[in-house]
Amino acid sequence: SPAGVFNVGYFHQKSNSPLQLGVEFEASLAAKETSATFSYQYDLTKANTTFRGMLDTNGLVSAVIEKRLAPLPFTFMLSSSLNHAKSAYRFGIGLLIG
Repeated sequence: SPAGVFNVGYFHQKSNSPLQLGVEFEASLAAKETSATFSYQYDLTKANTTFRGMLDTNGLVSAVIEKRLAPLPFTFMLSSSLNHAKSAYRFGIGLLIG
């Protein structure tokens, strides 16, 4: 981290739980700015599907859905990123091979 930047994070997952949670806090003393991020991941093992997302105090909301196409070596993905502070919105589709 650059000088004057404080960063702390925490990640939590109970054993045998498909849900993972994380939180991060960052403060820049020089710029006098702070931000916090909350993130999650939820695995639906039987459906070969994973949901991921994050939300931060700067107005950014992101999400990804991944569907593994077993028995083929492909993963289909849908993603979105919504930046409410800048009114910028992105949506994507992907296919991971391998």
